[in-house]
Amino acid sequence: MIIHIFPDTDSTLYEVSASMNTGIDQSLELEKVVTEAETPKKFNSRIVQKYDLSTVSASLVDGTVGLGFKAYLNLSVAEEYGIPYDHEIYAYPLSQSFSNGTGRKLQNPKSIGGVSWQYRNYNKTTNSGDTWLTASYAINSTGSFSENAGGGTWYTSSAASQSFSGVQTDVRMDVTDIVKGWLSGSRPNDGFMIKRSDLDESSNQEHGRISFFSIDTNTIFPPKLEFAWDDSSFSTGSLSELQSEDNIVYFKNLRREYVDGERARFRIVGRERYPTRSYTTTLQSLDTNYLPTSSYYAVKDAHTDDFVIPFDTSYTKISCDSTGSFFDIRTDGLQPNRYFRLIIKTERNGLIDIYDDGFFFKINKN
Repeated sequence: MIIHIFPDTDSTLYEVSASMNTGIDQSLELEKVVTEAETPKKFNSRIVQKYDLSTVSASLVDGTVGLGFKAYLNLSVAEEYGIPYDHEIYAYPLSQSFSNGTGRKLQNPKSIGGVSWQYRNYNKTTNSGDTWLTASYAINSTGSFSENAGGGTWYTSSAASQSFSGVQTDVRMDVTDIVKGWLSGSRPNDGFMIKRSDLDESSNQEHGRISFFSIDTNTIFPPKLEFAWDDSSFSTGSLSELQSEDNIVYFKNLRREYVDGERARFRIVGRERYPTRSYTTTLQSLDTNYLPTSSYYAVKDAHTDDFVIPFDTSYTKISCDSTGSFFDIRTDGLQPNRYFRLIIKTERNGLIDIYDDGFFFKINKN
């Protein structure tokens, strides 16, 4: 199974404008600006994000989420400019909390409430706030800055990274160790610090800008934390495997609409398109067969045709019980008020069949 949760808060910290808050901007940016001077000044930006893991924690307790899960941080690229051919992006667990704020980068005058490069929280009413630590860090944590003090603090004992060559692609970073640390209680969940490498940030070379969609985007590409685990089981009972090369595959119980937060089970029927005739004096029934063991499902956004849940040989395997093939989907990982399309893939004897016959459904907000 693959589920997604979306951040409660996210913001960009800009060193060049150290007190500016961008808590409700539609984009998140990693930017490196170097001034043209005899002694160049370097200004970086970093991203902070916080995810509420309470539903995942509860699901671990009741066994809904498998203990062997993997967690991936997903960021979708909105725009990139002037980035190096080879570069890395890092994620660390924050070692201090922050408040998001309601500012935007292009707002005039600039908002200073909430989180910024200088402050982890700032109250505009009282004109006071807590700055990020720049010394005397917590055990196994650190921070850094070039020109303006601040920029966040993070634990160094657990880090994740992803390398890129050529054009910047979307981020899908394995952050399992960080997330398991939060869920186990070994460190507080204050969110992610997302940044470039220390070497890239400290050099006198510009590194351009990468913009990602934020949680406040009006697109289908918000950041998300992906949880994936193998929830499949296979017990065929007295059923026979679907072995014909020309088959019909459809859903037995597909509804037109589901509610956000529902756990839905999708039952799949597979049979030969042209079954062999036999001459009897009784009514013939069409046999229901189970799909091959190497069968998988995927979910696409019906409007954009983008994969929301891609085929995965480990995490979207189709199960089987004595009544036929099936799989489960947790709808809280799908954006409400949108239509989606189910696709089935089967593999047998080196042959791959795709069944994409208009299996649509809509998610309504709970």
